[in-house]
Amino acid sequence: MSLSSDPSGSPVAALVAGGIFMAVGLPGLLRIRKLRRTGASAIGQVVAIRSDESDGGTPMYSPVVVWRTPDGRRHEYSPSEHSSSKRRFRVGTHLTIYYDPADPDRRPKLKGSVGNFLSWSATVAGAAVVCAGLVELVLTRR
Repeated sequence: MSLSSDPSGSPVAALVAGGIFMAVGLPGLLRIRKLRRTGASAIGQVVAIRSDESDGGTPMYSPVVVWRTPDGRRHEYSPSEHSSSKRRFRVGTHLTIYYDPADPDRRPKLKGSVGNFLSWSATVAGAAVVCAGLVELVLTRR
């Protein structure tokens, strides 16, 4: 039984596919980890719900979150990773936001964001596929 999707049964395909998944997920995990360790956090508030249309014509909703840095400056963030065909947030909801104090508007992240889940999922799936490819590689070399 081959664990890779390559018709010839090559475990290299599994290693490559797993590596691609990890390359997609790992940077997001490292970014949020760094922001939690060395960044700052603030309580933001959803002030609006942005509505866009997907390529297929489905309405997509994203929260618009406003927060203030300790010096009183106002910042706004509308995370694309929270776009959903359902309205998941309500105006007035308070959320924790992580940001880089040196550049608060540069890619802040919401605590518990969907993007975090997707990064974790891609990284774990990639690691599992890489491990399966390695096992297959060892077993086929016997």
